[in-house]
Amino acid sequence: MPQRPASPDDREARHRRTARALRRRVPLPRPESGDGIDVDESVLRDPARLAAVDRALRTLPGQTLALDAIAALAARLLDAPIAAVTLVGQDEEHLVGAYGLPEPLSGRKRAPLAYSVCKYVVSSDHAVLATDMTDARDGSLCTHLLTTELGIRAFAGVPVRDPEDRPLGSLTVLDHRPRFWTGEQVSTLLAMAETVLAPAAVQPRAPVPAGTGALLDALLECLPAGVMACDENGRVVLANRVSREFRGLPVEGPIPDDFPSRTHAVVCGPENEPIPWERTPLMRAFRGEYVFEEDVLAKLPGHRTRILSSSARPVLGTDARPAAAWVSAWPA
Repeated sequence: MPQRPASPDDREARHRRTARALRRRVPLPRPESGDGIDVDESVLRDPARLAAVDRALRTLPGQTLALDAIAALAARLLDAPIAAVTLVGQDEEHLVGAYGLPEPLSGRKRAPLAYSVCKYVVSSDHAVLATDMTDARDGSLCTHLLTTELGIRAFAGVPVRDPEDRPLGSLTVLDHRPRFWTGEQVSTLLAMAETVLAPAAVQPRAPVPAGTGALLDALLECLPAGVMACDENGRVVLANRVSREFRGLPVEGPIPDDFPSRTHAVVCGPENEPIPWERTPLMRAFRGEYVFEEDVLAKLPGHRTRILSSSARPVLGTDARPAAAWVSAWPA
């Protein structure tokens, strides 16, 4: 019997369960423990799954720019140098979207499964995280070619599913340094992964003009997290729909000139004390600070107070000094 297509509500519920488990440090199968990292050949070689991969590969070439943009945004939001959108075939991995891939993978459209960590995500059909692939407790990662040849130390991957909810591939970010991946970061990847093969469920409300910048803006509008960015002068230049709703701003249109003063009246610390604009997570990141899962209160008149878990980081320029900053906020 054909598998029932997963509804957006089913997917959202699964995303929230994964994020809650990570926030509470409930153990999920993690590579460093030696559990959940096995390759399940029966899943990888399932004829229905492989046929779905072939169908996807026939339709995706026209979306290369969009898939590269998804990878670039994932890397940017998770402060990682590398990201990839991949589909796993029978004997090789298809690189359908990429950002920052090193040689010998840069510019290639496929790679042997020996270079794949996507196969672990597809086999398990849930998020797979590695904080340090060189950890001797898991020999399969210590000897992985991404580690031994390319120096990759950490990765976070989530499934890319088709409309029938089959895992065809993954959206994965990778880093050359050990990393602990947060629940908010995994939730961000899960939301973005939904845009790869099920675009109808997450279509922007307005047409998307051509160009990578416009595509990135559209992807930001699909995220369930509030995201803001400032430029090299500390001026807020981007605030997605969720971020605007947190702060009681119109969901469309230019960012008001008095945005900092409006934020002072809305954003408070854990003890209900107003946070001056200069001490908000975004402005602290603009001055070079990294903010990690810090709770703030969003207090809009006429609305219930919401607790937001905020993380922020600087974007470094060529001189290694902050040239911009990002902040993301999730309901805690």
